[in-house]
Amino acid sequence: MKIDELRKDIDRIDDTIIELLATRNAVSREIGRLKKKEGKDITDKQREIEIIKRLKEKAKEQDLDDMFIDEIYRIIMSKSKEEQR
Repeated sequence: MKIDELRKDIDRIDDTIIELLATRNAVSREIGRLKKKEGKDITDKQREIEIIKRLKEKAKEQDLDDMFIDEIYRIIMSKSKEEQR
């Protein structure tokens, strides 16, 4: 396979990641609306710990650096909490 073909694959993957992040963001906003309606705090530390743990385990199964996933998801969760405010 040529570099240009592989780069096109990366572009398609990146497009999919963006679409999935947008979907995740929409779900997160809805969760924020429900939390406000129910009088719950935006931040749920226990849930965040569970998410990071689960995803780090999944990353290891896929031969990914679990600390890389930790960093990415801490950023994603931080933005999610901003969206929920």
